[in-house]
Amino acid sequence: MNPEERPREKMLTRGAEALSDGELIAVLLGTGTKEKNALDVARELLRESQWKLSTLAGRSPGELMRIDGMGQTKAITVLAALELGRRAFLEENVSERPPITTPKDVYRIAGPHLGHLDHEECWIIHLSKSNAPICEERITVGGFESTVIDVRQIASKILEKKAAGIILIHNHPGGTTKPSRADIEETTRLKQSLDVLGVELVDHVIISGRKFYSFADGREYRSSL
Repeated sequence: MNPEERPREKMLTRGAEALSDGELIAVLLGTGTKEKNALDVARELLRESQWKLSTLAGRSPGELMRIDGMGQTKAITVLAALELGRRAFLEENVSERPPITTPKDVYRIAGPHLGHLDHEECWIIHLSKSNAPICEERITVGGFESTVIDVRQIASKILEKKAAGIILIHNHPGGTTKPSRADIEETTRLKQSLDVLGVELVDHVIISGRKFYSFADGREYRSSL
């Protein structure tokens, strides 16, 4: 690669905004393999994520490490950079985010994170007093059948974000949004614990593909997104 076209040198002379997604990722990777340079590895990462940064950000370190040239350090570096970018965006735009008023609003935020997954994850959306989303974050991977929600962990995150309420979200990869017995028990336990803290559990939404179930409404919806 010509020196002036190398991502690092290009960033120094022309600025980060001049780099493509692949070139920015290549800067994070630093090196490639004997057969591929860092840009080749970066493009393979994007290709495996349908050329979408949002999909790449939802991958686990283990999934990224399946690609030749991606070790643990590189995988963690890429995911950490994407998470920082997400947080910076939310920090800049939190005052402009409209309040959540319906389960459809929840799906618009969480659907891109959870709708396509082949495993269960649990997320929460932190809310302001006006029910505007402060941020959303993943709490557990594995689902209620194998992972018990750590109420102390959630309480700590609520205090950190100064949230007045939260919305609990998790996905069902199997295609049904019907709450399981474990879903119901965990929801009840979490609500009781949050009531003690003076924090409202506004809703619990189960997502499966383009379908989602709201505990607050007691019904299933289908998204047109």
